[in-house]
Amino acid sequence: MQHREVPFVGYPNARNERSVLSALAACYRDAVAAISDTSPKVEALHLELYRAAGTARRARIAAELSDAVRETALAGIRRRHPEFSEAQVRSAFLNLLYRNGSRF
Repeated sequence: MQHREVPFVGYPNARNERSVLSALAACYRDAVAAISDTSPKVEALHLELYRAAGTARRARIAAELSDAVRETALAGIRRRHPEFSEAQVRSAFLNLLYRNGSRF
């Protein structure tokens, strides 16, 4: 059986998955940089502080960011669906997480 290279959908010139991921990462970096209101100097300092933080501190920061993202998503569902009970809000949130974001 002969191996046939299939182009990645949307990336016909990509040679492999790594090149696609690299292109997507570059695109993401450019998009984030375009909307950032943080100066490069402050961003560098912020990154330096993260790197200097211990493992426990970085884990705490990650947990806090995760909590913030979850609460933001829940608030968005509540805003779009004020008629939902709290159980329906939680169900819609789980649907977003585990069912590929399909509509509820």
